[in-house]
Amino acid sequence: MRIVFLFLMIVLSGCTQLKEQAENALRKPEIVDYSLSLQSVSFEEMTLMTELKVSNPGQINLAMLPSDYRILVNNQSLVSGTLSNLRLPAGQVSEINVPVTIKFSDLKPLLKSVEGQQNVNLRLDSLLKVQGPLNMQWTESLSLEKQLPVPQWPVVGEPGIQIEQMNLSGFRVLVHLPVMNPNSFGISLNGLNALVSVGQMDAFNVSIAEPLQVAAGSETRVGIPVELSWNQASRALLSLLQSGRQPDIRVKGNWELEGTLPGFKVQQGTFEL
Repeated sequence: MRIVFLFLMIVLSGCTQLKEQAENALRKPEIVDYSLSLQSVSFEEMTLMTELKVSNPGQINLAMLPSDYRILVNNQSLVSGTLSNLRLPAGQVSEINVPVTIKFSDLKPLLKSVEGQQNVNLRLDSLLKVQGPLNMQWTESLSLEKQLPVPQWPVVGEPGIQIEQMNLSGFRVLVHLPVMNPNSFGISLNGLNALVSVGQMDAFNVSIAEPLQVAAGSETRVGIPVELSWNQASRALLSLLQSGRQPDIRVKGNWELEGTLPGFKVQQGTFEL
């Protein structure tokens, strides 16, 4: 009887060990870290990077199945897609990087919810699916949120003009352009090139190499100095300005725009007034 009891104890002990070994060999995968970051942005689009770290603590290789995701802007669905399948090696942490590009033109159907906003609330929702042996499956819901800027072109207002100085050879005027930065980040205007027409005078080209900084949500003025020699047209312009009236001013130009926002792409912008 004692021998039978010992035999049963050994068998049960062996079963327990086998069960523990099986549980250790096949364990549920876990998401150990995740983030949603802005990789690049311009006035036309932004690229987001979803980074996941998935741990497979077991001793058997697993596979992540194709998993659907969707991106919502201000709680309204904008983009959907599928995460491709991926091997999850046993005993390792696998990194998953998923870039997603959003074109701001796709936001047009949502303009009522984002119009006038400097930032939007963005959320990525997904249900991750992992497959093991014998058709075993695990699912894990994922939701990432981030507030992101919607870059907007600077607004150039109506130009003005004022007399700066006069001498025997002529006089100098300053054409100024009010520039409003509607963004939540600063911008730099570089390499201004413009064709300026004042009143009945011939148009002239102007270039300003010095960068102009415009803080977030603020307005500044771009000064364009113009040297004029004495002639009939310039005298008529001087008389008009001294009377307190403004001539017709037309400006057509371009410049390079940089943003202080990390990942912002340098843009070529144009304007015409």
